[in-house]
Amino acid sequence: MRERNSEVLGKQKEVETIRDLVEEMKGIEKGLTQIMDDLREKIERLKKERVELLEEIEEYKKTGETKANTLKKEIVLLRKEVESLKQILDDNE
Repeated sequence: MRERNSEVLGKQKEVETIRDLVEEMKGIEKGLTQIMDDLREKIERLKKERVELLEEIEEYKKTGETKANTLKKEIVLLRKEVESLKQILDDNE
């Protein structure tokens, strides 16, 4: 009888241990699920931010190109003006 009681108690302890392990695993799974959800949100935010930054970079490129073209035109005009002034000075000599 004692042997039988000992077996029953042993099996009960095993069952309790398995239940505890299952509960612990459920907690771990819940934590991992939360981490995955958080990471997905962060990834989506970063993707959106990346797109916004790429658009901003394109705007700066266009602005820079426009300014560079304007400066080129100004340089051409200044060179023409320098050439004209040289000619005027040469004609006056």
